[in-house]
Amino acid sequence: MSLARFFIGLGMFFCAIVVFPRSADAGFLYGQVEVNTKDHRPLGDLSGVVVYLKEVNGNKGFSPAKGRLSMASENMRFNPEILPVLEGSSVVFPNNEDMIHNAFSVSDAKKFDFGRYGFGEENSALFDKPGPVTVYCKIHPRMTGYILVLENPFFTMTDEKGNYTLKGVPIGNYKAVAWFPFGESQEKKADLTQGEKAEVDFSLVKLRNSNPRKNPAEKKR
Repeated sequence: MSLARFFIGLGMFFCAIVVFPRSADAGFLYGQVEVNTKDHRPLGDLSGVVVYLKEVNGNKGFSPAKGRLSMASENMRFNPEILPVLEGSSVVFPNNEDMIHNAFSVSDAKKFDFGRYGFGEENSALFDKPGPVTVYCKIHPRMTGYILVLENPFFTMTDEKGNYTLKGVPIGNYKAVAWFPFGESQEKKADLTQGEKAEVDFSLVKLRNSNPRKNPAEKKR
């Protein structure tokens, strides 16, 4: 091999290093969330806890992924009951059962009232302010849904055993939060600078079965 070809090949090698980032530039968090009652009894089903990172890259430059986000009225409940979304996302509220329903919220992060709507009808709302949003039905007081509007897309939910995995996280130091609507959230440090994975476990206490209901004036369609 000539000396000129050697240096050309060496230059291409270093260019390749610059162009293609190492897989270590992203890692993942994993762990378990335990939830106990006020009298220290563990819950059987630990699904529905949202685990998210409080801030990533200054929470700038993120836009909602394409796809339909839905909180449906069906079987006399909102499905899903708990829905985390990225700020700027729209959520559709379809009525999937043969009865009149309503969906409304008076939360600071989002206020809306769709009035009454029947089977096969749907409404939508844009969630453009971060924070928790509690959704009610005026007609059926037991129906309650919870939307958590977040400032970056690094969030996930626990399974029935309380396990979670949050993938594709840029290497760095973060504050991870475990949130659910029935008690106080918990915040912990998450250090992804020492490797490509970090374990962060949480322990929550369930203080209530639902959030206090607030009824606005009836809106007619």
